Amino acid sequence: MGAAFLGLTGAVLSVMFGLFALPFGICGWGLLKLRPWARIFGIILAAVSLMQIPFGTLLGIYALIVLFQKKTEELFVVTPA
Repeated sequence: MGAAFLGLTGAVLSVMFGLFALPFGICGWGLLKLRPWARIFGIILAAVSLMQIPFGTLLGIYALIVLFQKKTEELFVVTPA
């Protein structure tokens, strides 16, 4: 009985953490491809991460600093073809 409960709990937690990680993975892919929407999405995810003390706060601050720099903004500007 206990093994079944722990197995079910582990499965549910794995799915839940996977769903929480999915937006970060999508954002990371967009940032690597220099998609303009990814910078805005990254800023939103970084702001949400500020509430996850202590590591989320540190990573959120770092991400906000990087994503708000002028050089970073220039990378994500859409140029007409």
